[in-house]
Amino acid sequence: NAFRRLNLNGDGQENIKLILDNFHGKYVIPDEIKEYPYLYNSLNLEVPEFLFKIITDEQGAKNALDIILGLKKKPYNFYCVNTAKADQMDYLSDNRFEAIKIKNRYLFRFKKPALKPIEDLKEGKLFEITLPLFRAYCEADVPMMNTKVLLLNAHSITSGIYFSTILKDVFNAEVTSCYSSHQIYKTSTNYQRALGLNNINSLFAKPELVKTYLKLHTYDIVVVSGDDLHIGQSATHPGILPSISEKDLEASYIRQQKDLEEATCFTKVGGEIIFINYSLTRRETVDVINTFLSNHSEYEKIISNTIYPQNFTSDGGYYAILKRIK
Repeated sequence: NAFRRLNLNGDGQENIKLILDNFHGKYVIPDEIKEYPYLYNSLNLEVPEFLFKIITDEQGAKNALDIILGLKKKPYNFYCVNTAKADQMDYLSDNRFEAIKIKNRYLFRFKKPALKPIEDLKEGKLFEITLPLFRAYCEADVPMMNTKVLLLNAHSITSGIYFSTILKDVFNAEVTSCYSSHQIYKTSTNYQRALGLNNINSLFAKPELVKTYLKLHTYDIVVVSGDDLHIGQSATHPGILPSISEKDLEASYIRQQKDLEEATCFTKVGGEIIFINYSLTRRETVDVINTFLSNHSEYEKIISNTIYPQNFTSDGGYYAILKRIK
């Protein structure tokens, strides 16, 4: 209201000066607001009140505060080695990185959160990957012969690079990456060529149209990148939290149900769906999986896990591995 009362009719410089003159003081939350803890913490931590209440109900008050504070801290950058251009052993002895071993695979954390190994990225020796993605992929049962991997609704080339590198020496391996955004599709295919990766097939198509291009029920691994609200990445993208509403949460649940349904068209018996998103609320994670399993007796859950940002100074996220058993 105070902002609306300003008479911003001058030129740009005059308007900026007027704004600075009127809002240079420290913002103070009125004492009466403190009687309402959800509202107070929402204002203090710049988190929507409904979201703070949901996380508190699901995690308890202390854990909720830890999670929200974790979302305010700059996360570390995590990397995998592109073995088409570099030797992993070189990075194991590189003191710029901390190596994290998960099931015989290595993830590298750059020790300076605010910086990136620019030259290594430019040369294609490293590629960025989030901790939730890496943890999920390490849990998957990826066969090492005639492997077929499908990435539905890919948001970046990260997943394609990962599977391309671990399958580069596997006989008759095939990685298909489907993008619903033409911009991401073009960027990813150009980057793919720059990295020297030739075992990724890129396809520009929305999830519901992919089945018109590909053979059904033939894939060992189908990755579903959840079209969620990305709450767990709000430290990297601070505009996320202020822009979401309760309606968005329910819409996200519905979208992800549809994407999982599309994935069932491609998974063969014995194959796995890897479901990954960057949410921290039950509605966008556990509820999505439980609803899916209640409608699909042919699948069973192998593992599920939530990565909380405060535990690893990382993006937060969730993953589940679902195996088709019949």
